[in-house]
Amino acid sequence: MKKNKWTKRKKIIVIVAILLILLVIFKIAMPKENEEETIETEEIQKRDIAQSISATGIISTSDTKTVVGKLTGTEIKTVNITEGQRISVGDVICTFDTSDLQEDLAIAQTSKALSNAQANLGVQGAQRSLDDASKARDKQLNDLQNTVNGANSNLKTAQTSLENANLQLNTLNSTLENLKSQKKTLEDKISSINTPPVVDDVSGIGDVSNSTNNADLVLGESLADLETQLGQIEVQINTTNNQISETKNKIVGLQNSISAAQTAYNQAVDAYNSAKDTLDSQIASLQDQVKNSQISTSLTDTNSKTQLKTLQDQIENGVIKSTVNGTVTQVNVKAGDIYTGSTIAVIEGCEDFIVEAEIDEYDIPDISVGMRVLIKTDATRDEELEGRVIYTAPSATTASISSSMGAASSSTTSGGSATYTVKISLDTPNDRLRLGMNAKLSIITESRENVWSVPYDAVYDREDGTHYIEILKNEETEEIQEITVEKGLEGTYYVEISSDELKEGMRVVLPKIEAGNSMKELIEMMGADAGL
Repeated sequence: MKKNKWTKRKKIIVIVAILLILLVIFKIAMPKENEEETIETEEIQKRDIAQSISATGIISTSDTKTVVGKLTGTEIKTVNITEGQRISVGDVICTFDTSDLQEDLAIAQTSKALSNAQANLGVQGAQRSLDDASKARDKQLNDLQNTVNGANSNLKTAQTSLENANLQLNTLNSTLENLKSQKKTLEDKISSINTPPVVDDVSGIGDVSNSTNNADLVLGESLADLETQLGQIEVQINTTNNQISETKNKIVGLQNSISAAQTAYNQAVDAYNSAKDTLDSQIASLQDQVKNSQISTSLTDTNSKTQLKTLQDQIENGVIKSTVNGTVTQVNVKAGDIYTGSTIAVIEGCEDFIVEAEIDEYDIPDISVGMRVLIKTDATRDEELEGRVIYTAPSATTASISSSMGAASSSTTSGGSATYTVKISLDTPNDRLRLGMNAKLSIITESRENVWSVPYDAVYDREDGTHYIEILKNEETEEIQEITVEKGLEGTYYVEISSDELKEGMRVVLPKIEAGNSMKELIEMMGADAGL
């Protein structure tokens, strides 16, 4: 907790205590009446809570503005001010001779146009080469693919022919075996006819059954017919053998054709893949050339723009204008001088208002550049101005250090507390402000936006370290409910709370105050900082 915050709270407690004592005395002196004690409540709302350091300051200004230029080595063409002259923002102080720069700008603009045209031609040429190479690649690969497809077709045709030849050979072999079987049957029949009857050596009587069979053969088929059939079968066998021999030779030829077709197919595939790799590499190289041309064009354009921007800035720097309102107290150049970078002029009494304040040594570590500041002055009435901390002194103000060092021997010292100078910009313009006016400051050190908040004293502590508030659950019965909350950022009179049980419309029970003064009324009595 900040020191000034505790001091303010102690003052409030003292004031409240005095009020309570007076109210008790007043109540004792008054006749006793039967009054029902009412519960004071306040709706829980979402507010912007902020911790701040309060201070007072003086409206001041950045007293001196030194005017310098950037075109060193350039002739000053005109000087448009004189010492003692009042000038305003935008008034021309002096001009430089920028004729050479303007000629350089015209040349650079022409050069940029030519460079861009040349670079664009390079990109277009590279893109055209890429497009032509892509078309040639597609055609060549298409032709090679057709060759691969033809070789594959020839290979499959040869393989199909070989399969058919093998089937034909199998059929011929089967036919040959059948013919050989028929030949054997006929040969057996003929042999049976030509075989004489068998005579029994003992009885001298022949084999009657054999003779009977031969007789049956003779009756069924003549020997000449069998021999004719046998001759025909042998002719068919010879023909089949010749066909088998021819088919085998054909198979050998087809196998050679397949081998050749496979070789041709493999060569066609290899040629396609090799050509594709080569052509793809060429296309990639041409694509890189297109990208390089585009990058080169972009770099050329960027460099040209940079050069043009530099020249344009230099030409703009050839006219020095005032950025402040004030009085010219020095003019250090004249027309015809070659500018060396020295001070051109000095302007005093600039009207860029700032606020200077002295901050106690206890609070200065909590203040840093960039912090938001709320500012009020009597001249601006109720309007709240805004600013930012732009400077914090690294060492204590000399007067404060002397006062602190002399505290032991002087009764007029301030107690030895050092102060540090802080400067605050005025970001909200107001034409009612004047130098030397007093300003009330609230330097926001930390803030929360749109958070649940209740009066600080409406949050109670438990022995286990948790916190709670009391909510009016039923207005008629005045039933009260405790809700556990977590405390967050503490403002001057309100504190941030959080709980999953908090809802819109809830009313927090306020500490009991005698004599009918509500917490809201007491806060209003304390001043305008209550919202913080």
